[in-house]
Amino acid sequence: MSAAGDCNGVESERQRITHGVPQGSVLGPTLFNIHINDISSACENRDVILYADDTEFHASSKDVGAAEQCVNDDLNQVSVWLRRNGLISNHKMSEAMLVGSRHSVANTHDLQVKLDEKLLKQSEHFKYLGVYIDSCLN
Repeated sequence: MSAAGDCNGVESERQRITHGVPQGSVLGPTLFNIHINDISSACENRDVILYADDTEFHASSKDVGAAEQCVNDDLNQVSVWLRRNGLISNHKMSEAMLVGSRHSVANTHDLQVKLDEKLLKQSEHFKYLGVYIDSCLN
């Protein structure tokens, strides 16, 4: 397969594509979803939620440390899966969030969730499919 681009009537040189999908292609999102569909097989502890190019890992426990460990174990396995499948993670676009009662969230240590040995930013809220969700589910 080869690809070329056109900008202001000037066509770029054709290059052979050995892996991946040209950015902006019609098939790109579908092929990406097929490619990443089995990422959940890398997680032994928790379910994985996939939507387009977003991936979520959830852990539930009365012991925050135990849930944190499960997420970290799965993130380590996912990092291995990504490398094996020619993909890279972006810790700058990744966040961790503790969800619980107002009291439990206020009285729990900061999460130590890591992706590729880099500590993830802990958020108090995030936007998911247009809905804002906070750490107390308000």
